[in-house]
Amino acid sequence: MARKNKKEKGQRINPEEIINSAVQEGLNDIMEHHPGFRRFGGYLSKHVDRKRLGEKWGDIYETIQKDSSLNSKEKLKYLHKEISDYVASGAALDEKGQGIILRKGLEE
Repeated sequence: MARKNKKEKGQRINPEEIINSAVQEGLNDIMEHHPGFRRFGGYLSKHVDRKRLGEKWGDIYETIQKDSSLNSKEKLKYLHKEISDYVASGAALDEKGQGIILRKGLEE
């Protein structure tokens, strides 16, 4: 058991894991705040623009690398929150995904 914990501490975090988790959290936020989108969860997840997410990740990562006041765990938490908020805002969706948000949002 101690070996496992030691290994976990030394493991590098995969950016893709953080992004996937943050995307799911952001989509859940959309559906939680707008129940009418619940039936479009699968549709919205298919229209997350990975290129936009990658660019956003790069921008956030560059910013936090300059901030020496954050430790590694705080940086990861900040990255996750920023990506999640970005997705929840709808900015990470492609045009079709943003279109459904706009149409359904106007119907509410």
